[in-house]
Amino acid sequence: MIPPSVVKLCKNGLSVSAQLAKDPSTAPSHVCKELFHTDSERDVSTEGATHHERQTPNPKPDLQTAAECGNWGSSQPSDLFLSIFHDVLSTLRTDPLIDVCSPSLIGTNGVSPLLIVSGIPDIARHMSNLIARADREVFLATNFWMYSEPSRLITNALHELSHRAGETNRRVVVKIMYDRGDLKQFVENHQSVHADVYADSKGKIRLPHPDDVPNLDLEVVNYHRPLLGTFHAKFMVVDRNIALLQSNNIQDNDNMEMMCQFEGDIVDSVYDTALISWHNEMKPPFPCLDTPSRSSKPPSFNIESQAKLFNEKGENLHSYDTQHTLPPGATTVTDAVEQASQKSLPQHSSSNPHYDIDIASEMLRSIATLNPGTGQRRIDMISKNLNTTPENHTTATAPDVTDPTDLMSPFIPLPPHQPFPIAVVNREPFGPPTSSSLHVPQNLSWISGLRHAAKSVLIQTPDLNAAALLPEILAAARREVNISIIYCLGYNDAGELLPLQGGHNEGVAHSLYKQLEPEYHDYLNYYCYVAKDQIRPIHNSHKQRSCHVKLMIVDDHIGIMGSGNQDTQSWYHSQEINVMIDSPLVVGRWYEAIRRNQNSLQYGACRKGNPNEDSLVGCWVDPETGKMADGAIGIDAGRFSWARGAIGAAGITHVFVNLGSDHPAIVEAIVKGQKEKKGAFPRIITCPNEMVALSLADGYARLSNKPQCVIIHVDVGTQALAAAVHNASVGRAPVLIFAGLSPYTVEGEYRGSRTEYIHWMQDVPDQKAIVAQYCRYTGEIKRGANVKQIVNRALQFATSAPQGPVYLYGSREAMEEEIVPYHLNQSQWLPVAPSALPQEAVKLVGDHLVAAKEPLLIVGYTGRNASAVPATVSLADAIPGLRVLDTGGSDMCFPSTHPAWLGFRHGNHPAIKTADFILVLDCDVPWIPTLCKPSATAKIIHIDIDPLKQTMPVFYIPAFARYRADSTTALREINGYLASRTNISSTHSRQQAAASRQKAHNAFRADIASLSKLPSNPTKGPINASVLVAQVRAHVPQDTIFAVEAVTLATTVADQVAASLPKSWINCGGGGLGWSGGGALGIKLASDYEEGTLTKDPNTSPHDVKPNSGRFVTQIVGDGSYLFSVPSSVYWISRRYDIPILTIVLNNKGWNAPRHSMLLVHPRGEGSKVDNRALNISFEPTPDYSGIAKAASGGKAWAGTVQDVKGLLRELPNAIRAVKDEARSAVLEVRINWDQEAK
Repeated sequence: MIPPSVVKLCKNGLSVSAQLAKDPSTAPSHVCKELFHTDSERDVSTEGATHHERQTPNPKPDLQTAAECGNWGSSQPSDLFLSIFHDVLSTLRTDPLIDVCSPSLIGTNGVSPLLIVSGIPDIARHMSNLIARADREVFLATNFWMYSEPSRLITNALHELSHRAGETNRRVVVKIMYDRGDLKQFVENHQSVHADVYADSKGKIRLPHPDDVPNLDLEVVNYHRPLLGTFHAKFMVVDRNIALLQSNNIQDNDNMEMMCQFEGDIVDSVYDTALISWHNEMKPPFPCLDTPSRSSKPPSFNIESQAKLFNEKGENLHSYDTQHTLPPGATTVTDAVEQASQKSLPQHSSSNPHYDIDIASEMLRSIATLNPGTGQRRIDMISKNLNTTPENHTTATAPDVTDPTDLMSPFIPLPPHQPFPIAVVNREPFGPPTSSSLHVPQNLSWISGLRHAAKSVLIQTPDLNAAALLPEILAAARREVNISIIYCLGYNDAGELLPLQGGHNEGVAHSLYKQLEPEYHDYLNYYCYVAKDQIRPIHNSHKQRSCHVKLMIVDDHIGIMGSGNQDTQSWYHSQEINVMIDSPLVVGRWYEAIRRNQNSLQYGACRKGNPNEDSLVGCWVDPETGKMADGAIGIDAGRFSWARGAIGAAGITHVFVNLGSDHPAIVEAIVKGQKEKKGAFPRIITCPNEMVALSLADGYARLSNKPQCVIIHVDVGTQALAAAVHNASVGRAPVLIFAGLSPYTVEGEYRGSRTEYIHWMQDVPDQKAIVAQYCRYTGEIKRGANVKQIVNRALQFATSAPQGPVYLYGSREAMEEEIVPYHLNQSQWLPVAPSALPQEAVKLVGDHLVAAKEPLLIVGYTGRNASAVPATVSLADAIPGLRVLDTGGSDMCFPSTHPAWLGFRHGNHPAIKTADFILVLDCDVPWIPTLCKPSATAKIIHIDIDPLKQTMPVFYIPAFARYRADSTTALREINGYLASRTNISSTHSRQQAAASRQKAHNAFRADIASLSKLPSNPTKGPINASVLVAQVRAHVPQDTIFAVEAVTLATTVADQVAASLPKSWINCGGGGLGWSGGGALGIKLASDYEEGTLTKDPNTSPHDVKPNSGRFVTQIVGDGSYLFSVPSSVYWISRRYDIPILTIVLNNKGWNAPRHSMLLVHPRGEGSKVDNRALNISFEPTPDYSGIAKAASGGKAWAGTVQDVKGLLRELPNAIRAVKDEARSAVLEVRINWDQEAK
C-alpha cells in the first residue's frame, strides 16, 4: 500500500515550482531541500522489487488511495492505470523527489494534440517552430548536443525568436541543458557553461552568442553525474503551455524517433521536473514561474486550422485555407494526406528556413516533402526523408506505397479529445557503477505494466536487457499475455556487452526463449526494427536505418513513452523523463504510427523454434537466404568465439596485440570479427613492443577505469612485458593479458598442433610463473566450452579492489576448438561491490578529526576514483584545520586551488612531524621514517583498500586502527557523520583554523610562483624545470591531462602543474621506468574514445570516434625514462592510429636518480666527489631525442630542441599547435640547467 506519508505529500499541494514563484532568486536545489529534505545530486541505492509469477491486482482500497493522490481533473483513471500508479507512488517512501517531480504533481491530466514518429530533423523542425512562436520563455533539455542539422534548426530559431521579440519590444528567457561529460563534473555536476564555450564558432555546441540574440536571456548548463549518472532526459517546455517529450538527442544520426506534444495540467508537472533538473539559481528566473499552465486555454486541436482536420468523431475533414493549412476538398484524413502530397512546398531546413504558424501548416509541409516528382516513386521520397545524415544515401528495397492507409505520415495530429489521466514516471540519476538503483518510478511503471497486463504488451526500444524486466516478461507470457518486442538490430552492441550492462538483443531474446516453456512461445514475439523503405533490418553499425523509439503499450489503452530505454543504463543510472497515459485514442495513434511509419511488424519478425537446437531463435533471419542480417552478432557462434565473444562480451573495446605463432585462431577471429561484427568488434592496435602494449592498456585503464586486453606471444612475449607488468600491479591498473602456449600435440591430433620449429623452443614448464607474482589472477583456458566464464572470472579479479592485471593463457588447440554457442548474463559477473567502514569506525575517525589541533590527511591513490576528489574536498571544508598531503603522486587526489592543499612530496613534509592526528587514506608510503616520521604522540588511523599491503614483504605504520574499505565510500560516510554533528563549532575553532590554513596556502602558492618567473633576459642563462613546466601549463588547454614520469623532478613538475581537476594528473603507479610513452598514448586513446561515448552518438564504436576529439594529453618525461619507454614503438603507434600527444623531454644529461640515491646513503663518499660520467649515469653525447620520434613516425611527428627560455617561448606554441590543430605528435627536448655555451 502507499505509505501515509506519501499520500500526505501528494495531497498537500507543495511543489518546487510553486515555492520558487514566491522567491525566484532561490536555487531550485535549495527549495528541494527546504520542502523535501533531499536533492537530485545524491547517490542512494533503492530497494529491489521482486517479480510476480502471476497477476496480482491491487485491492480496491489501494486503488482508491491511489486515485486520491492525483489531480485527474474531469478524467477518470482506469483500474489498470491506478494499479500501476499505486506501485509508482510506493517508490517515494525513501525519497520524495525520486521522481524528479514534486509529489503533488506526479498524478495529473492533459491532452496530446500532436505525435511525430520520424527522423530527428522532423522533430527538430517542430521544436524550431515552437521556439520561434514562443512568447516569454523556453526550456530545452537533452542528453547530447552536437553541432548538426537539428542543432542548426534550433539555433536559427533562437535567432528568429530574438528578432521577433525585438519587433514587439519583448525579452524572452531561454535555458538549455545538455550532458557532455567533463572532468569538472566530478566536483560540480551542474556546470554553468560560459558563452565563449557554447558559442565557440569552431566548437561542438555552437549556440548563438548573447551578443547575436540581444533580445534573449540565454543560460546554458552542462549536467553529468560521473561515473554513469547520465542526464538522459529529452524534453522542452514553451511558455509553460506546451511540453514536448521525445526520444531524440540533438545531433545528426540515422535514428527513427518519437515525440509527443502535451498540453494542460501535465505541463506544470514537466515544468517542475525542469526546475529540479536545472538545480542552479536561475539568472534570470523564468517569467512564467507565477503563471501555471492554464487549463482553460484552448488546446491546439481547437485552433481553427487544426480543428478542421476532424469532425466530432475524429474522422472527417472540412475545407482548408490553402495558403497556410491543408487543401480544400478533402473528405477524410487519408484524402488530406493525398491532396497535401500533390502540393510542392519547400522543406523547412537550416539553410532555407520556413517557420509555420501552426501544427496544421507544419503537417502540410511535412507531407509535401514526401510527394514524388515526375519519374519518382513515393517510396524513394520516403528514403530521402529517412536519409537524415549527409553521408546517408540508402536506397529503398520495399515496394512502392500505394495503399492510402499505409502512407507514411511523420506529423500525426490528434482529433479533439477530453483530458485523460497522466502520471509522470521519471528516474533520478545515479552515479555509482552498481545496479542498486532499481526501485524508482520509471522502472516500477514498466514492471507493474507487465505484472497487471491482461491482454497484450507492446514494447519498442533500442535495447532490451534490464535484468529486472526479463522475469516480468516471462511471467506475463506464462499468463498468456501477448508480448511483442521491437528492438534495433546491433544498437550499441559494443556498449551493451560491457560487464556492467545486460548483453545484446539477440542473446537476450534467445535466452528468454530458452527459459520459457515451449507451450508459451506463441505469446512472446520478437521483431527487429525495419525502416519504412526497407524489407530487411539494417544493422546499426552501417548508420543507415536505426530506431531510437522508446514506448510501452499495455492492453491498448495504457501507454508509457519518453526517454527511457529498456537497458541497464536507463534502468539503473540515467536521469530519464517519461509519462504514463490512460487513453485508448492517443495510445491507438501511437500504435498506428508504429504500423504506418515502420515496416517492423510486417518484415521484422524474429525466428522462433527450439532454442536448444536452433542457435538463431530470437534472431532475424532473411526468409530468402536463411542468413542473419549483415553485421549481426547472432548468439556468438562456433569457432573463434573466445575472441569474438568472450573478450567482446567482457567489455573490451581495444586490444593491444603483438602476435606470433600461437595466435592463428586469434588472427582468423580478428579478420572474421571485423567483417561480421563491425562496430561491435574491439579495435585492434598493433604494438611492436610488448612493454608499450601493456603501458597503453595501463594508461587507458588509469583514465577510464575500464580494463582492456593485451595479447602477447608465449613465454618470450610474456617476458617482454618487462617493467610494465610491475607498473600495472603496483599502480592497480585493471588489465587483461592473454598469451598463447606452445601446442601440446605434435602429430596433428587436433587442429592447432605443432607446425613450426619454434614450438619446441618456446615450450616452458611454467609460463605463468614469469608474471604470477604481479597478477591478481592467472588461469589457463583449457577448453572452449567455458571460455567466457574464465575470461569473466579473470576480469572480476582485475576490476575488484585492489585492481590489477590478470593473466590468461591457452594452447593453440584450445583456441581452435569449436563450441556450442551460448550466452552469459553479464550482470552476474560484476566486480565485488565497494566495502564500507563499520559505523564505530566512522565515529572514531570523525571524532578524532574534530578534536585534533593539527589534523593531517595523507593520500596516495584516492584519485583513481574521481568521485573521491569532491568527497575529500567536502571533508576539508568540514574541518577547516585539516591539511591534505599527497605522498604518492600517482593521481590527482586533491585540487591545488583548495587552501588545504600541501602538494605532492615523496614521504617527507614538515606537516607529518607536527600533526597530532593523521588519517592515512589509500597510500602505499605515507612517510619515509629515515627522512621524516610522525611525533610519538600522534594518533594515526589507516583506511585503505589494501591496508596490509599484501604484495609488500615489509610494510608497517604505527596506526592504532586500520580498516579495509573503499576510500570514496569511507569519505562519504565520514562526511555524513560530520554533517550530523551539531557541536563541531564549539569543539573546533573553525574561523581561526580556516584563516591560518588560507594564509599558509597563499604563502605556498607564492613560493611556487616565484620559482617560475621568467628571466629578465630570456637568451641568457639555462632553463630551470619550474620555468619550463609553468610555461607548458600556461600554454596547453586548461583541461589537459598530464602523464608524468619526471623521477627526480616529479615534485617540481607537480608544483607547477598544480592540477585541480580529477584525472588531470596521472603518474606511473610503480617503479618501472618507461611507462609514460605507452601510458600517455593509452590515456589519449581513452580520452578520445570515452569522450566519444559521452559526447557523440551513444551507439559509437571504437572505430567511429574522431581522432583527437578528446582532451589534450601532455607527457612530461625525463631523458632516461624516455629511452626506457621505447620511443621507436610509441611514435610509430601514434602515427599509425592517429593518437597525437605532446611530449616534453627533460634532458638533464642522464640518470640523476642514482646519484640522489647514492647521496642519501653515502653523502660524503667517493661518488659525491665525481661527475655523472664517472658514475656511469651520464648520457653524453646526448641522443637526438626528438629525432628518434620523428624517424619512428616516418617524419610526421613534430620535433624540436631548446636550451634557453627564448627558444622555449618560440617553439612551445609550435609544438602545441602541431598536436592540437594538425593531430600529429610533437616532441620537444628541453635541456634543463645546461650552460648556455653547451652544445
